[in-house]
Amino acid sequence: QSSFLRWTFALLLGGTAVGIAAPKNPHLPSPMWQLLSSIVGYTYFLAWSASFYPQIFMNYYRKTTRGLSCDFCVLNVLGYVCYTAYTTNFYWNERIIAEYKQRMSGIDVDGGTKQSEITVQGNDVAFAIHALFMASFTLSQIGM
Repeated sequence: QSSFLRWTFALLLGGTAVGIAAPKNPHLPSPMWQLLSSIVGYTYFLAWSASFYPQIFMNYYRKTTRGLSCDFCVLNVLGYVCYTAYTTNFYWNERIIAEYKQRMSGIDVDGGTKQSEITVQGNDVAFAIHALFMASFTLSQIGM
């Protein structure tokens, strides 16, 4: 139990520290929401990222992947390939960003023009790339 609490505290502390230091999403309505979004985003990044390591270390120390579903690993990699393609394109590809904004713009409730903003943030991209790498590494352990 105390190990669980230590890890939880470490992840919350790490997510808070990175969230404070990292760039904020300027499209959120206030600095407080920008900070909260950044802290929650990087906390989830650290928590989900940490979830990959126990299986990798267990496979390594046991020198077997017995009990690990190959289908799960293949589908996990496929899912993260798609997620990484989505997040990286919506974060870095100016053409896709412009096309999205053009298609999703419309009339606001007040009668003005509504500009749709991309909600993908740096922590989403970092997680997608990290998850793809870790899921691929886990899959590669099956073949070893």
